[in-house]
Amino acid sequence: MSETITVALISGICVIASALITSAMSKTQFSLELDKKIAVIQTEISNIKDDIVDLTTEVRKHNNFAVRIGIIESEVKDLKGEHHG
Repeated sequence: MSETITVALISGICVIASALITSAMSKTQFSLELDKKIAVIQTEISNIKDDIVDLTTEVRKHNNFAVRIGIIESEVKDLKGEHHG
């Protein structure tokens, strides 16, 4: 083989190897960044779920309070009716 062909083949192999290494490193870096973003999103989802549970608890307390107020109002009306009647 001539020296020119040998140099061209070696240069080509080096270029291909360099491109593959760069691609692999970029892919690894991208994967790491993606994993970090996924972890942040999962944490945010967990926080939202906790907020929903807390909100549900508060709504149930409020609904129970509203029911009790209705009962109290009814009892007060009954008591007023007994005193005025």
